[in-house]
Amino acid sequence: MSTSDGYSTDEYYNIKVGPFLRRSLTFKETIKFGLINDDDSTGDSGNDAGDSGANDSENSTENNSQSYNDASENTENENAGNENADESLDTESMAVYDYMAAAGILSAGDAGIIRNGSTAKGTFYSVFETGEADGSTYENRLVYDRVSENGQCDLFVYEQLVSGSDTRLLGFYAVNKTTNEVFSADRNSWGGVSSREYQDATGEN
Repeated sequence: MSTSDGYSTDEYYNIKVGPFLRRSLTFKETIKFGLINDDDSTGDSGNDAGDSGANDSENSTENNSQSYNDASENTENENAGNENADESLDTESMAVYDYMAAAGILSAGDAGIIRNGSTAKGTFYSVFETGEADGSTYENRLVYDRVSENGQCDLFVYEQLVSGSDTRLLGFYAVNKTTNEVFSADRNSWGGVSSREYQDATGEN
């Protein structure tokens, strides 16, 4: 197609801007010369936008679903980990109970009275003895403290809760997390030096 303004073929479009100069057609000029349809261009743009929106929506849905599945799996793993930890502490507290019973530290000596629970902060404890003395009720319980410095033992505090009175410390114990062997610190205060076997087992005083 040839015009006074320029020349075009199926492969090439340009417009005359001087005696020997030509330039490519602009988008509006291609519409002006009837080379493309304005409606077709708008329709294609709309279709592209529609396809893009649909793909974005689909990807967003897939991402949200994956995020939900990941969060759900993490929650399940966390719950399973907490249950396993409680089971381990339960087993270790029973080992301490047997140790104390064999040493004559417990007056009741009946494993059937043991009751597990958690403090307001979620700390595990196991009640070994309950009773009354001088008009007050008391509860002797083994409370989980922390992991030892060498990472080999779980540490527990044996304490007595008396109604209307302060908590009384009765002893400190360590349980090897692999063998469940029990070690007594042979002290009933936060200060002081622990027994040699307790120090060797935990890596601390």
